[in-house]
Amino acid sequence: MTTESLTVSLSGTSLSFLLYDNIKCAYSQEGFLIGELHESSKTKITDSDQPVVHTTRIVRINTSVACPQSAYFYDGIGRVDVENVLNFLGDLAPKVVAWFKYSPLSCKLNLTFREAIIHKQLAGLFEIPHQYFSFCILSSEHSDNKSMHTFTQTFLRHRNNRYEVMPMQIVNMSNPNISYKTSEPTSDTVRNIIQGIQVDREQNGGTSVALKIQKALQEHIDDIVKSLAEAEMRLFELEDEVDELKNAALEKNNVTYE
Repeated sequence: MTTESLTVSLSGTSLSFLLYDNIKCAYSQEGFLIGELHESSKTKITDSDQPVVHTTRIVRINTSVACPQSAYFYDGIGRVDVENVLNFLGDLAPKVVAWFKYSPLSCKLNLTFREAIIHKQLAGLFEIPHQYFSFCILSSEHSDNKSMHTFTQTFLRHRNNRYEVMPMQIVNMSNPNISYKTSEPTSDTVRNIIQGIQVDREQNGGTSVALKIQKALQEHIDDIVKSLAEAEMRLFELEDEVDELKNAALEKNNVTYE
């Protein structure tokens, strides 16, 4: 006998980034969710000595990538431009586990016919099995003075010719403190850093090993921060160049009309 469960998992940081990135947009926004699929199985023996295998699958979402404009990768009838999608995602394409659409000032989470068509095409485009690929619908509304914002989100997947809601778990928020929490697999980055540390466990105590791991992780973070700072400076430079080109184009058009 076999049973299975499927859950979407986000950290508070990942969800906050997704909501913040969307709330900055005054109009609808679409994009892709980046993460990985984790699977584990446990076998239990019933009172009648029958083995029961339970498979737990968790779609862990790490971050999101928003498209530069609405309907960026499909046309009016929902036909997906595969080449445009893959060129936009680049190296992130193998890590796509879902796509999302955000609609501001709306509490409706209805799946439209066009979105259903788009989802079926995207489900067969990425490495994650199509039955685990999901569509996240997000919406928000706020009070009159904008002092309170309410967000709503739901994940849908297509299975057995229908769309069903997937359970969502926000790490460290949805579970009560007294519940047992199963640790999620370590990321490839952290695993590679730990494997690269030369430690003699027989001669070094647990504290020494922990300090070496902490130092290696801190050095990795410092390198990432430096790279991000350089990339951000380059982004600012490109934005200035774009503004200059826009102004030059406007001045040229004004001279032509005169």
